[in-house]
Amino acid sequence: MAQAPTGTTAVRRLVERSCQRRGVELFALLDDRATATADEELPQTGIRRSGTGALRPFVLNPDYGTRCSTVLLLEPSGAGYLAERRFDPHGNPTGATEFALTARVA
Repeated sequence: MAQAPTGTTAVRRLVERSCQRRGVELFALLDDRATATADEELPQTGIRRSGTGALRPFVLNPDYGTRCSTVLLLEPSGAGYLAERRFDPHGNPTGATEFALTARVA
């Protein structure tokens, strides 16, 4: 079974899709708690691999880590979607908020 794409590849695939609300897929990417293992999964920052090997979108650390994830999607029609998911210091969900937005298109 093929593994789902992660990192830059997954984001590119989402961007290339039509402008439909992709909140669920984006939150799945932001909730990735696995460490990057392959060099191509790591950003090209100029930092040695030993300093970036633990990078991941969701930082799980009780002192310094992810406390919320936010997704904002806007379609050319002016329709939009804003959602936030909140987490405690141990990465457990503590709440979520979602809004459907409408903007005027000039």
